[in-house]
Amino acid sequence: MDNSSTPAVLPDAPEPATAPADVLRRAAQLSGQARRSGRWYGTYLLVFAAGSFAISILTGALRGPSGVLTTTLLWGAFLLVTTIWISRKQTAIRGMTRLHAAVMISWGLVWAANVILGQYYFATSMGWWLVGGIAVATPPVVGAVVAYRRTA
Repeated sequence: MDNSSTPAVLPDAPEPATAPADVLRRAAQLSGQARRSGRWYGTYLLVFAAGSFAISILTGALRGPSGVLTTTLLWGAFLLVTTIWISRKQTAIRGMTRLHAAVMISWGLVWAANVILGQYYFATSMGWWLVGGIAVATPPVVGAVVAYRRTA
């Protein structure tokens, strides 16, 4: 009997009706994994916010040349550790470059205002440094919220 009119079916071939559904399901799974793997950036921003808050408090509490040296060394060590940590991450979220630039420019402006005004007008007011710490932590916290929304 001649089977030449019957199409050959490979044993490993998926059912034609389910193949597109499987491909779409796999694409959705990979998309979710990629988004979740970018969540590190939101965590980094929260760590940066906490470090910024702490260094603001220390800047007000530790005055004089030894205070400046201490806070500078602590901040440098913090930046070194966080930079090494994030350099090991391989996933970037959508719009990360623009978000990071906006966060860091905002943070830098608030930090400069906090330190300049604090040193010249409020050097002995711990209340200033507390409020300043909250202010400098705000841009990274807002950035973290955006990052977590993009990776949800």
